[in-house]
Amino acid sequence: MLFSRLTISGFAALTALLLAGCIRFDHSVIVEPVEPRRTLDQRICCDSVLGLQVHELPANKYVTLVVDEDDPVIEFRSGKSFAKAVELPRLTGEYTLQIDSVVYIPRTDLFPEAMYPMVTLLDERLNVLAVYDREPLDLRRPIFGPKLLRIVLTVEAESTARYAVIHTSQERAQHGMTIHSPREIVNREDFDSLIYARPTQSRHKIHFAETGMVTLLAHQKN
Repeated sequence: MLFSRLTISGFAALTALLLAGCIRFDHSVIVEPVEPRRTLDQRICCDSVLGLQVHELPANKYVTLVVDEDDPVIEFRSGKSFAKAVELPRLTGEYTLQIDSVVYIPRTDLFPEAMYPMVTLLDERLNVLAVYDREPLDLRRPIFGPKLLRIVLTVEAESTARYAVIHTSQERAQHGMTIHSPREIVNREDFDSLIYARPTQSRHKIHFAETGMVTLLAHQKN
């Protein structure tokens, strides 16, 4: 992000807006093929969800999990995938389940990678209640820390969901996304105190991976 002749007051105003979350960048996503790692092709399919280790997800508390090659391979509607399971909090009323997939840069190449997050909800008897494998991604760019690919789900008040299984798909791992950042914040030459946004052709690529780090948060609205 480039700034030309920002005054102290202008920079302070921009900082205040960013911290308050008032400025948000819009991103258009274009799916394009990338070279798959084919890690899952080398694994025998498939394990049972009964063998999954369950991690507790308390209400209003972030929980970070790493989905990696040591996890069981489960067959989902979208195909087989490494998977992690969490026990949902016992909340009364409707609540929101937020999943952030951390974007990282592997040592093997320079392209950022992230697991495309998918979620399957199960009841107490491990029956499938809902599958979220086609949710649109929201790219988050925190002031500090890595980029995040976020999906947000609503768990209804009457839902009997007790567990959430985090996974992805081989199909997604064969693609990636291109992010166009159509705005950059600049300072007008003729108005030292005026900060505005202008178009830019900045592009960034993210490859989808079969493994990755995810952060989960369950919280009630309001």
